Amino acid sequence: MAADLRAYREAISSSVRGKVALDIGTGRDALWAIQTARAGAQHVFAVEQQPDTAGQARRAIAEAGLTDRVTVIQGRSTDIELPESAQVCISEIVGNIASAEGVIIALADARRRLCTAHCV
Repeated sequence: MAADLRAYREAISSSVRGKVALDIGTGRDALWAIQTARAGAQHVFAVEQQPDTAGQARRAIAEAGLTDRVTVIQGRSTDIELPESAQVCISEIVGNIASAEGVIIALADARRRLCTAHCV
């Protein structure tokens, strides 16, 4: 396993047990949403902007048997609402530079609107 994947896995495993989590930009495989649920999160809201990709994420979550603990929300994280605030926020938004996919705006908005005051 690549060192960067190991770091994500360890950070998730040490942070999510019993908590509500938000995965921004879950992607077609919903990799971190699934990992978060398996690490013991109470519930994971997996947000994906692209409709086709959100559908693929739903299938991946169903195949993993986690539809009761992971909800895919199709839309931009800056445009959605959650039924409850997240205590942990996960994002692996990738681009050539840190701000390439609007990560700064998305995470600042998530902290302000979608997360609890002590969100990790």
